[in-house]
Amino acid sequence: MMFIIDDITMVPFKLFKQVLEKIRDTAYQDIHDPEKIKKELKTSQMLYELGEISKEEYEKTKSDLNQELEKSRSREGE
Repeated sequence: MMFIIDDITMVPFKLFKQVLEKIRDTAYQDIHDPEKIKKELKTSQMLYELGEISKEEYEKTKSDLNQELEKSRSREGE
Protein backbone atom coordinates (compact mmCIF):
# COMPACT_ATOMS: atom_id res chain seq x y z
CA MET A 1 0.00 0.00 0.00
CA MET A 2 2.79 2.41 0.87
CA PHE A 3 4.50 1.84 -2.48
CA ILE A 4 1.34 2.77 -4.38
CA ILE A 5 1.03 6.03 -2.44
CA ASP A 6 4.70 6.78 -3.08
CA ASP A 7 4.22 6.15 -6.81
CA ILE A 8 1.17 8.40 -6.95
CA THR A 9 2.87 11.26 -5.12
CA MET A 10 5.93 11.05 -7.39
CA VAL A 11 3.98 11.35 -10.67
CA PRO A 12 4.02 15.18 -10.79
CA PHE A 13 7.77 15.24 -10.19
CA LYS A 14 8.43 12.61 -12.85
CA LEU A 15 6.31 14.51 -15.37
CA PHE A 16 8.07 17.76 -14.52
CA LYS A 17 11.43 16.07 -15.03
CA GLN A 18 10.31 14.73 -18.43
CA VAL A 19 9.20 18.21 -19.51
CA LEU A 20 12.52 19.72 -18.48
CA GLU A 21 14.44 17.01 -20.33
CA LYS A 22 12.39 17.66 -23.48
CA ILE A 23 13.07 21.39 -23.26
CA ARG A 24 16.78 20.70 -22.79
CA ASP A 25 16.90 18.33 -25.76
CA THR A 26 15.01 20.74 -28.01
CA ALA A 27 17.26 23.66 -27.09
CA TYR A 28 20.36 21.53 -27.63
CA GLN A 29 19.17 20.48 -31.09
CA ASP A 30 18.38 24.07 -32.00
CA ILE A 31 21.80 25.32 -30.92
CA HIS A 32 23.67 22.55 -32.71
CA ASP A 33 21.56 22.45 -35.88
CA PRO A 34 23.92 22.04 -38.88
CA GLU A 35 21.67 24.11 -41.15
CA LYS A 36 21.66 26.98 -38.68
CA ILE A 37 25.45 26.85 -38.43
CA LYS A 38 25.75 26.89 -42.24
CA LYS A 39 23.53 29.98 -42.39
CA GLU A 40 25.75 31.66 -39.81
CA LEU A 41 28.80 30.84 -41.95
CA LYS A 42 27.14 32.40 -45.01
CA THR A 43 26.13 35.47 -43.03
CA SER A 44 29.66 35.87 -41.72
CA GLN A 45 31.09 35.57 -45.23
CA MET A 46 28.61 38.15 -46.53
CA LEU A 47 29.49 40.58 -43.73
CA TYR A 48 33.18 40.18 -44.56
CA GLU A 49 32.61 40.72 -48.28
CA LEU A 50 30.57 43.85 -47.55
CA GLY A 51 33.34 45.16 -45.30
CA GLU A 52 31.23 45.03 -42.16
CA ILE A 53 33.76 42.85 -40.30
CA SER A 54 37.52 42.54 -40.59
CA LYS A 55 39.35 39.60 -42.09
CA GLU A 56 40.52 38.56 -38.61
CA GLU A 57 36.95 38.59 -37.27
CA TYR A 58 35.77 36.61 -40.28
CA GLU A 59 38.54 34.00 -39.97
CA LYS A 60 37.89 33.58 -36.24
CA THR A 61 34.14 33.24 -36.73
CA LYS A 62 34.63 30.88 -39.66
CA SER A 63 37.00 28.70 -37.62
CA ASP A 64 34.65 28.58 -34.63
CA LEU A 65 31.61 27.78 -36.75
CA ASN A 66 33.43 25.09 -38.71
CA GLN A 67 34.47 23.44 -35.44
CA GLU A 68 30.88 23.62 -34.21
CA LEU A 69 29.67 22.15 -37.51
CA GLU A 70 32.08 19.22 -37.19
CA LYS A 71 30.93 18.60 -33.61
CA SER A 72 27.32 18.72 -34.74
CA ARG A 73 27.94 16.24 -37.54
CA SER A 74 29.80 13.85 -35.24
CA ARG A 75 26.91 14.00 -32.74
CA GLU A 76 24.42 13.14 -35.47
CA GLY A 77 26.41 10.00 -36.24
CA GLU A 78 26.24 8.77 -32.65
